[in-house]
Formats: sequence, C-alpha cells, structure tokens
Amino acid sequence: MSMVTPPVAITSYAAAAIADSPPGITSYKAFQLLLPTFFTPCVMLSYPEILLQGNALSIVWRIFLTIFTLTGLACALTGWWNGPINPFIRIALFLISISTLVPNYLFNIFTIMVLSVIFVFYFRRTATPNVAEHSPD
Repeated sequence: MSMVTPPVAITSYAAAAIADSPPGITSYKAFQLLLPTFFTPCVMLSYPEILLQGNALSIVWRIFLTIFTLTGLACALTGWWNGPINPFIRIALFLISISTLVPNYLFNIFTIMVLSVIFVFYFRRTATPNVAEHSPD
C-alpha cells in the first residue's frame, strides 16, 4: 500500500513512465483502486472469520462477502465496471457496499442480491454488441 499512496507512490510513477501517462493522474487512479483495501483491517477487527477463525461456513461466507464489498467499493470509487457507471449508481454501490458490514445474514443476502443485479446489468449492457454496428451490409 505504501508504494501506491501519495506522496511517495514509487510504483505509480514507474507505471506512468511505462504507460507514458501523466504521473499525477496515474498516481490518483492507483490510489482510487487501492482505497477499498483500507477497509480490510476494519473488517478483520470486526469479523475474525477473515483470519480463518471460526467454522468453515462462516469463514467462506465472510470471505465471499468481503470480496463483494471490495469489488463494489472499487467500482463506486472509480466509476467503472466494464464501462462508465451512472453517478447515482455509484452512490448506491458505495452505500450498499458499506452496508454489507452490518452483521445480519438476511440483510447481507439482500445487499449481495442488489450488488449482483447492478453488476450483471452493467456487464450485460456493455458486453452486448450493437446490432447496427455489426450488420452484414
């Protein structure tokens, strides 16, 4: 984490040199992608299942939920999931992703369903080819 976050950001500046892009913008984008990982220590303190303590079902459930949370936060902060995301959906993604930290299984299942619908909708929307562009004329 320390190699990406400003003011040092050595790897961001190296990536900017390789990609021939502005170092400040590259560092900012890298920081946006890294920001959700700062929630991981908070989750570890709240839920020991992330540290593989507890029964197998609760460990798998919490790891699955944390992956969904981090994916939702990354999409909300960067505004990108296989294409640009509407600002209202970004806000909804952020709030829903944060709400997965509530220790209620039914509420967590509901949030996973909502996140899944958003992810599938945005994936299908950008993955579906435009018929007019691919016509055999």
